[in-house]
Amino acid sequence: MKNVFDIREYGASSEPGAINTRAIQSAIDACHAAGGGVVYCPPGTFVTGTLWLKSHVTLYLEAGCVLLGSPRRADYEENLPFPESVAFASEKISDAHLVVAYQAEQVAITGGGQIDGNSVAFLPFLAPDAGGSARSWEWRPGQMLFFCRCRGVRVEGVELVNSPYWTLFFHACEQVTARGLLVFNPDDTPNGDGIDIDCCRDVTVDSCQIRSGDDSITLRGNVKPLGERPMPCENVTVTNCTLHSACNAIRVGVGSGLIRNCVFSNLVIHHSNVGINVISRYSSASDGVEIRRVRFANVVIDAQMPLYVSAGVEGQAPVADLAFSGITARGTTISYIGGTQNNPVSGLTLRDVDLTVRGGADNGRFNPEFTGCPSWTLRSQGVPCALAIAGAEEVLLQDVRIRWDELEGPWQHALFARGVRDLVLSHVDLSSPPARGEGASAIHCLRCAELLLRGCQAGHGTGRFLSVAESPEEAVVRLLGNDFASAEEAFTCDAPVLEAGNLYARSARLG
Repeated sequence: MKNVFDIREYGASSEPGAINTRAIQSAIDACHAAGGGVVYCPPGTFVTGTLWLKSHVTLYLEAGCVLLGSPRRADYEENLPFPESVAFASEKISDAHLVVAYQAEQVAITGGGQIDGNSVAFLPFLAPDAGGSARSWEWRPGQMLFFCRCRGVRVEGVELVNSPYWTLFFHACEQVTARGLLVFNPDDTPNGDGIDIDCCRDVTVDSCQIRSGDDSITLRGNVKPLGERPMPCENVTVTNCTLHSACNAIRVGVGSGLIRNCVFSNLVIHHSNVGINVISRYSSASDGVEIRRVRFANVVIDAQMPLYVSAGVEGQAPVADLAFSGITARGTTISYIGGTQNNPVSGLTLRDVDLTVRGGADNGRFNPEFTGCPSWTLRSQGVPCALAIAGAEEVLLQDVRIRWDELEGPWQHALFARGVRDLVLSHVDLSSPPARGEGASAIHCLRCAELLLRGCQAGHGTGRFLSVAESPEEAVVRLLGNDFASAEEAFTCDAPVLEAGNLYARSARLG
């Protein structure tokens, strides 16, 4: 085959003690100088430090090949000569990487081999025989694979394992494909992300299996390192993947830029802390990222918290036009969607969503003024609601079903809405919790305006189906064609009610 450069011909060796950085880099350089081609890595374990991938070069890892990160700091390049490579002192990571491509075109890593970041060499508490040693370290490389300002990137078919930090990072890249990857980091790897897509355009992630110590797949809008040449994160599709995360299986947010026009589909999320996390302003360190037109379709979720959407910490950047459809989820704590009074989440649709809630042993007494950000405060507060929506407008729930299973503590509401304007519940099927606290109802709306229930159904065993309280003066509640027959009480409401075609059990209507 023409333009194939075997790393062994440049001195690479799988013999113990060999460091192959110079040999592999020489093969890459020769391939690039010849106008491009394939750098062939045969079966065997090849220890290496930092490698620079260059334009029109495919790094091909044969099945049985392992590129193993060197355990020695001296084998990694630090203080890289471009401003986008950033070290984070707070996380004790450097700007060193195992594989780097900067301003390269038509670059690829393919084959059936493996890249191993050798995380245990830098994070000794990950060793199987560590015996619960302290989670501390002196130094570690940054993102294992780092593609920055590249065009035409393919990473296909390889295994990416044991990264000491984020595994696969694309920043300000275009025309990116990540397909058929197996990404594995131990669950207790600090910041052990799977795939991070930051300010990139036209990206496809397909048929990947990811198990990560932190976020499995993240869309970011961190424009600060890009200086005067920022980019939005846009036109991203993630499909046909299975995700397992000790943190967020999917995270959309981080930074001060723009994320838009993205689709997540045909995904299985399991054994995760949070299933889907969409947040504009994660901390006060940034202004928050604008998030618009993001779709999630055909997703199965098994997570403690299936869904979390938030404008963030005093967030001012808009979160708008989000849609969730064909979602089947199981969780043990609240799912939450929330903005602020000055920056509501807007244009939100949940359609064909099945949510099953179980557990609840840590649930606390219901506090309707609970704080929704950050996400872990909801768990610490033990908010006993299956789904809460706060600080939002133009919200549609259609064909949404909430079920209770194996409850271990009291729950208060299936759906709680606070400060929501223009809330439409269409063909929603839910019940009040079977193990419920005082004042429980299937749906509780607090300080909401323009509420419409259409074709909704009270599940068997429902006490009170709907309660509406502290309504603003302009509030109106419309009840059209609902089936309240299984509810002991249909509704209580302090706002004007317009109704037609509703079905009640005998003596169930309170008004």
